[in-house]
Amino acid sequence: MRKNSVLTMLLVAATLGMADTGSAQTAWDAPLLLPPRPADGFGVFLTDMHEGGVGVLGMWRSATWNYGLRGAISEGSGGEGIALSGGVDYSGSVNRSSDDFPLDIDWVFGAGLAIDDGVREGIRLSVPLGLSAAHSFQAETARFTPFITPRITLDGFFNTISERDLALGIAADVGLDLYFMNGGGPFNGMTIRFAATFGDRAAIALGLVF
Repeated sequence: MRKNSVLTMLLVAATLGMADTGSAQTAWDAPLLLPPRPADGFGVFLTDMHEGGVGVLGMWRSATWNYGLRGAISEGSGGEGIALSGGVDYSGSVNRSSDDFPLDIDWVFGAGLAIDDGVREGIRLSVPLGLSAAHSFQAETARFTPFITPRITLDGFFNTISERDLALGIAADVGLDLYFMNGGGPFNGMTIRFAATFGDRAAIALGLVF
C-alpha cells in the first residue's frame, strides 16, 4: 500500500502540467546522483550543469543517517559568469531487492538553491521529490548498479527574466555505479558514479565516491 501511494502521488503530480523553465538559472539537483542505498563518504564530480556550464561538484553523505550535503561551482547561464549551488538530500527505503521483486527502490527528497550571475542572473530554489530504482550485478572484483531516478521538482525563481515565480518540472537521472572490491586495484573500496539528467533538466556528471 505504501509503495502504491508514493507512485500515485508522483503520477498525479505529473498530470498537473509542466512550466517552461527553459530560461532559468542553474539547478543544484541536476544530476541528483542518488541511487538507492547510496554509498557514504565523500564524492568529487566533473559536471555539465543544467542551464550552466562545466563545473566541479563535491558531495558528502553521512554513514549513520540517510542524508547528504553538496556544493558546486560552475560556469553561469549562457556560459558567462559563475554559478554557486548547494543543497541537502534525504532518502529512505521503499523496497529491497528479492527473488520476487529484484529492484532496490528508495524515496528521495531534497532542498537547495543556486546563485547565478550569468546571462540569466538570479537565484533558483529547488525542491525535488521522487523515487530511485536500481538493480546490482555482481562480478568478481566489481559490482555494477544501473539506476534511474524519476522525480518532480518545485522551482522558485527570484530576480530573473522568467515570467513565472514558481514552476513544476519533471526530470529523471539515468546512471551507473561501479564499485570496486576484492583486489580492485587502486580503486578498491571506491565507487565510480555516472549520471545524466533528462526532461525539464539536462545535465551530466562523472566522478568518484570514496
